[in-house]
Amino acid sequence: MLPFEWLTYRNPYGYISKVREVAQRLKIKPEWLMMVIWAESKHSSQAENKLSHAFGLIQCLPSTLTRLGYSLGQVRGKFGEWQLEHLVYPYLKSIS
Repeated sequence: MLPFEWLTYRNPYGYISKVREVAQRLKIKPEWLMMVIWAESKHSSQAENKLSHAFGLIQCLPSTLTRLGYSLGQVRGKFGEWQLEHLVYPYLKSIS
């Protein structure tokens, strides 16, 4: 596993403290969460899959967004800290 310091160096988006907070609440390593975000979106909070319309840091499908109480239109333009709190945390908590 890559050291957290390297992962934070590769992420200039400013949500490192939120990653640590969410990881602690989920009882997972922040490195794991950073690697998931890298694999899903390369840390681009506005990443969107053209075929499935999966969106954001962890590529939530539209059906997942609906389950979390949002639409794609509502989450476009929302950045890292917001997504970590309102999408990433509730989704990962629901599957853990």
